[in-house]
Amino acid sequence: MPTLLVFRAFFLPGPLAWGDAPFYNQESLNSLFGEPWAWFNQSVAGLGDVNHLYWIYPISLLYGALYKFLGLQSDVLIRLFFYFPAVLGALITPILLARNLKLSKITQVFTGLVYTFNTSFLLIVDGGQVGVALAYGVFPLSLLYLRKLRENPTFPQLYKTLGVFLLLVAADARIAIICFLAFLLWSVTEAVVKLWEPRWSHFKIFLLFCFSVVGLSLYWLYPAAKLLTNIDMGADKPLEFISLLNSIFLFQPHWPANEFGKVFSVPFYFVGIPLLVFGSLLFKKKSNYVFALCVLIFAFLTKGTAAPLGGAYEFFIEHVPLGAAFRDSSKFFVPTVLFSALLVGVFVDNIFLLINRYSKILGKIVISVAFIYLLSLVYPAISGQMNGVLVGRRVADDYKILNDLIRANSGNFRTVWFPENHPWAYGTFKKPAVDARTLVGARPLANLNTGTQDRFNFLHDPKAIDWFKLFGIKYLVFSGDPRKATLTEEEKYDWDNLLNLVDSIEGLKKLDIASNIPVYEVPNIKSHIFATDKIFIVVGGDKNFLPNQPFLFVEDGKWDPKNLEKISPDSANLIFNNSDQKDLALSFLQKYFATPDEKSKWALRASGDYLKYKYELLIHNINFDDFDYGKGIAFSTKTGEKLYFNLSIPADDTYVIARRQMNATGKMEWQVGEPTEYKKGTQNLTVESSGGKQVVNTAAAIPAKEWEEANKLAQAISTKFRVVDLQNFSSPPWIPVNYNYINPTKYSVTLSEKAHWIVFTDSYNPMWKLSTAQEQFASLPAYSAVNTFYVSGANSGTIFFTGQKVVDQGLYISVGTLVILVLGYIWIRLKG
Repeated sequence: MPTLLVFRAFFLPGPLAWGDAPFYNQESLNSLFGEPWAWFNQSVAGLGDVNHLYWIYPISLLYGALYKFLGLQSDVLIRLFFYFPAVLGALITPILLARNLKLSKITQVFTGLVYTFNTSFLLIVDGGQVGVALAYGVFPLSLLYLRKLRENPTFPQLYKTLGVFLLLVAADARIAIICFLAFLLWSVTEAVVKLWEPRWSHFKIFLLFCFSVVGLSLYWLYPAAKLLTNIDMGADKPLEFISLLNSIFLFQPHWPANEFGKVFSVPFYFVGIPLLVFGSLLFKKKSNYVFALCVLIFAFLTKGTAAPLGGAYEFFIEHVPLGAAFRDSSKFFVPTVLFSALLVGVFVDNIFLLINRYSKILGKIVISVAFIYLLSLVYPAISGQMNGVLVGRRVADDYKILNDLIRANSGNFRTVWFPENHPWAYGTFKKPAVDARTLVGARPLANLNTGTQDRFNFLHDPKAIDWFKLFGIKYLVFSGDPRKATLTEEEKYDWDNLLNLVDSIEGLKKLDIASNIPVYEVPNIKSHIFATDKIFIVVGGDKNFLPNQPFLFVEDGKWDPKNLEKISPDSANLIFNNSDQKDLALSFLQKYFATPDEKSKWALRASGDYLKYKYELLIHNINFDDFDYGKGIAFSTKTGEKLYFNLSIPADDTYVIARRQMNATGKMEWQVGEPTEYKKGTQNLTVESSGGKQVVNTAAAIPAKEWEEANKLAQAISTKFRVVDLQNFSSPPWIPVNYNYINPTKYSVTLSEKAHWIVFTDSYNPMWKLSTAQEQFASLPAYSAVNTFYVSGANSGTIFFTGQKVVDQGLYISVGTLVILVLGYIWIRLKG
């Protein structure tokens, strides 16, 4: 009965797409049946990004297959693949684990009860985190089969364990890693207290297990290792929402509103949870102590960077490979809840046995009270007071009308949803639905913004519409924040102001198609791919540049300006924007630029924090519009604060020490010292604040010979290209390009003889290339945001993402490993 009440929305009509749960239209479902793509251009990917979720590919492939061959739609598939397995798994698999441990039926029932009806799991489901929910349901089964492999280290058991564990990997690889960590911790602890004795056969079978898992997982592990190493997984520090108290009391701080940023203190009546969990230690049994230790360790990990000892977790996510994947520490709630559930079951069972000796009626009352108490903790879910998936939502007619409009329009274009993608937004690879909050990170729009306080402040600038046109954004949809059930008065005020602002922007056409959703059309948008005969190379910042002028900025830190040597003089002009040849010369030496030591006392901000530090500087009356070479900045307003740089000296030689900092006029300028001899090692540079407002970008120890060569190159580049004035030059005309979309990572293009530059308006990534019959051209960051390719002497070519080859290689290895394992299984069966 509690299951039917809490999850009643599963049995009502509707897509169950809300929060993070995807709603796939027919075109998207059809695209799932195929190879995995290295490039993703929808939702939080903004203008496009490397795909971060390769591990879910097997499930996505089956998703697409059932649509293609059986015609099953998204509302059926999401229930079939995620919601029903997640809930059934959460109910049943903890019971199977408890049964394997030879625990009583009462313990088994209460283990399943606590594991299913707790604030963490219910918020996962309510928030539409379908992959995490499925992983949650499979987690106890995976742990059970790992234990079975330990108890029975044979090949048949190995294959069974592999099958279950790989299902967990496909649901959420992070939780699969946590599961194996939980198994290791459990096993080591049992070995210490003499509950299990490891043998050599265990090591052999688990070594084979690990090799098999890695081989079968290389379809996502290999691309993740090769393609995501330089991806900024989030510049900000993890949010410290979860405390140690939350994890021990099994109280998810967003319960029950499930709104990001809105947290609640642990209610007093949750005190029963730790009493039930650790009360089991009164019944002295080694296994109880093992479970309790696991609870404490995973509760500590669940709190993440919060006190105490939060610095250790922060070090882990910042310095361990792929550690950033665990930036959200709430994933450790899964083993915390499971081991707590086992202990609650043990305690209730022992209390029942103790009282039942004297009165069977009292024994039953104890069971009933414990049952009712645990369910009362999740009363908002039982009574239908949740805000997401568990409420049950039907697709509103306005969204159907809007989606039909987007579907009916031909060509490639983007639709931006404010403030973020709605779960029912229509999006395909050709017509991506873009998250407005992510789009703001594109450098041209970020430059128009004043900071993070009002992320859509850029709409006040008339140039914003021109940038929308350049990015191929055809529709702006103001659907509201789907993650907020109710808005505060301040949020309502801000939202109304945003709508009034957009309504007043000249050049936008408001469409009268959806009565409750303001929709605007951007006229005369640019094609996804277009060309020009000339580009402008800018030394300096990007303030006041217009999108009808194609630019490359040598100081954005995204490319090597030495590539200018390969460009013909008639295909580019040079602009010195409040800068000189020294700035150009230093741009050739970026490989030597260093970031400050973390021990520095100045405020340190990463390059990904651009909007944040721009606002912080604006508060101090500093209008920062320069690039930071991808090194971020450091600033201080306190006299005596010290900033440290550890500059590498690779060999005994003569070096110049260069430092880029803000001068009295607010411009970033280089200070270059005299050539000095240094010994191999590290040269420590200390900058001490003299008070006022000081900003430093980077510092470098540059070999004197290379500094001299860079100056010569700067002189040569200045002579090679025509130098034009920022205020007085004409923009070259755009040239149409005929292109054919092949897949998300490949486009064929027909080139004009006049076109020296091809502009491709997906996010800049150096792995995009343009290949012609003659040669291959690397991508450069036009506007420090999108891709542009320099071409010469070609009539046609192919734009392709080289990262796709990495994805294909990983997939081939996984398929090869699967074939070997299948042949091995057949051989074992025939032999046996």
